[in-house]
Amino acid sequence: MKLNRVPLVILIFVILFGGIIGAKATGIWETESTKQPQKIASGEFKDMPDPEDIRGSYSFQDIENVFEIKASTLAKAFNIETDKPEEVKAKDLESIYSNLGEDIEIGTGSVKLFVALYTGLPYEGDDYILNKSVDVLKEDGKWTNEMESLLKDKIIDVNEKSTFSPQSKDDYLENEENKEVVKGKTTVSEIISWGLSQEEIENILGVKVENVNLLVKDICTANGLQFSNIKNQLNDALSK
Repeated sequence: MKLNRVPLVILIFVILFGGIIGAKATGIWETESTKQPQKIASGEFKDMPDPEDIRGSYSFQDIENVFEIKASTLAKAFNIETDKPEEVKAKDLESIYSNLGEDIEIGTGSVKLFVALYTGLPYEGDDYILNKSVDVLKEDGKWTNEMESLLKDKIIDVNEKSTFSPQSKDDYLENEENKEVVKGKTTVSEIISWGLSQEEIENILGVKVENVNLLVKDICTANGLQFSNIKNQLNDALSK
């Protein structure tokens, strides 16, 4: 069968754009990131959004959209003073609270924990949380005696408010490029990309690294190593 030029063009257009429309309808085609965490696969909370899947790139507005916790409540919970709480990202907390000590990190994991406590959804992380977060949970009737018992050694007292000013995209990218510093969320693969070989990293750790995508902190925990000491040694090696 021979198709003339005009109907053929129309047919291609229908197939192409009809396919896109259909894919959008089924959720296959996404023109931009939806910032939608995975759903819990089974159990009592099946099909509910999973706090474990909150990413550092999620803004407080993204979290509000999914978990129905107001961005202003999240800012209050993390003691942040800002006119634009919706623009704060989970990963911003790492830099805001970078001075708390060698083994203490308030960051994306702390946001996951707070969201889980606030919503009653499950989360198995071993993260720190601010005393102000506890105050918010108590004020909103979310705090329990069980939480008190489980988290008594994970509550960090920070009384001075932190300010947040959104960065421009160019400033943010420039700062990110310069952050070649080992932290709680740093993987072995990242350190290799910064210039240390896997052998050099293993010599500092004193153990064989089987998976370069693992967090250095998790390797330390699994092998009974003090993360703060290993982190300092790795950062010293990177600075040479």
